[in-house]
Amino acid sequence: MLRVIYSKCDDVADERKHFSLEDLPKIPSVVKQFRFFAQPKYRIAAFAPWQLFYLTKDMPQALSLTRPYTNLKTYTEYKNRGVDTLGAHQKEIARLAEDEAGTAEEESE
Repeated sequence: MLRVIYSKCDDVADERKHFSLEDLPKIPSVVKQFRFFAQPKYRIAAFAPWQLFYLTKDMPQALSLTRPYTNLKTYTEYKNRGVDTLGAHQKEIARLAEDEAGTAEEESE
């Protein structure tokens, strides 16, 4: 997976202004200090684990779903609710896992 890290420039052009092609060399960039790197996806996810299941705005729309969060802060709150729910049902989850393991053993016999 190719990733890019960059810094935001403070000196940027007015986004509402129209520029001609002749102005192109004079228009300040909105980003600077690019760093490109390639790593397997699992290594990059270790830098930002919140990205693993983060849905962009377009992803749930394509499935006619409503995204339950709108930014990183509300995503973290959403994920924590899920963790809290799993924690509250830990014994039941363990029992279901045991039941599934028993069923898998019976099917293999």
